[in-house]
Order: sequence, then C-alpha cells, then structure tokens
Amino acid sequence: MTATISTAPSGWEGILDDGETVRWQGRPRSGLSFAGYNLFEGLMGGVFVVFSLFWMSMAFSMGPPRDAPGPFALFPYFGLIFLFIGLWNAIGRFLWSSYLMTRTYYTLTDKRAFIAVDHPFRGRTLSDWPIDETTEIRLFDGDPATVRFAYDTRTVTSSRNGRRRTRTVRTPIEFARIDDGREVYRIMRGIKMAAEGNG
Repeated sequence: MTATISTAPSGWEGILDDGETVRWQGRPRSGLSFAGYNLFEGLMGGVFVVFSLFWMSMAFSMGPPRDAPGPFALFPYFGLIFLFIGLWNAIGRFLWSSYLMTRTYYTLTDKRAFIAVDHPFRGRTLSDWPIDETTEIRLFDGDPATVRFAYDTRTVTSSRNGRRRTRTVRTPIEFARIDDGREVYRIMRGIKMAAEGNG
C-alpha cells in the first residue's frame, strides 16, 4: 500500500515543519523475512534446542532422587531456558521482526524520512532522519526492494578476561521491503539534489 502525495495528510498536524510536504507513504510488504539472517547464530540456536530437548528428556526419564525435596521435581524444567534461547536465535527473532513489519509505516517528506511503529509493548513510536546533502542513499533493487538512507551508530562496551572492549555497532535505517523502491529512490535523490542546490 503506497501513495505519492504533495500535501500533509490528516494526523500530521504539529509534526511537519511549516511548508514541509509529504512526497510518499507506504508500508513494508508482509510475509516472513530472513533479511540479515546470521547462519552461525541460527546453527548455534539449533544446537541449543537439540541439547535442551535431550537434557530434559534424560532428566524426566531419571526422575528426582528418592526422598528428595519437592523442588527437585522442577529440575528437568530448567532446560526450558536453553530451549527458549535456542528457538529465539534459530528463528524467533525473525518471526518477531516479520511481525513488527506488519505494524510499521513509512513516510517521506521533502525534508525527512519517517518510520512509525505501532509496537505491541512500547506503544506508537515515530522516528525521523533528515534527507540532505550528506545523506547516503542506497537502493537494494528487487521484489520487494529496500532503500537505505542512514545508520544508527552506537558504542557497545563489553568485558572479557578482565579487559574492557569497545566496539561500534551500525544498524541500517531503511525503508525495507517496499514495492516501489525505484520510485522512492528517485524521489529521495531529488530531495538530496535540491538540498545540494542542484534541484
């Protein structure tokens, strides 16, 4: 569902700047997406699943020790922790990501790119990124297509063997899985060129 428009739609009052106009609106195509799937993490998740199922089956077959306190009967269920971790790494995160895609909305104005998400736990969020002469625009053509225009950069600090390690994580910001990617790419490039004074 997409639309190319030139005036602010209802509900955008107080969000857009004076004179800012909406150029395009759309949504990701629904369906399961494995974009960015990490095969190693998926395999490790599968190992966790197999291990936890084996561990729980063995624990259930042996039963609690004789004259053991009641809580020992819960011992086999500790394997559920590893089972859930494995299922999440193997496929859960992609099922969740695909679900969030069904609650995501894109808007492109002549100044900014907006991504709105109706999150089931956090509520509605709206984030925006400027489109100007510094914006790096990249089209991943296909059916559906993706237009990338920014990165969310954050620093992650971890500790291992008593040593602190700092690394930078860059998460791409994009209009993912859209049907008219080439048209959005063309509009976005036009906005960038106008910001450069070449429009």
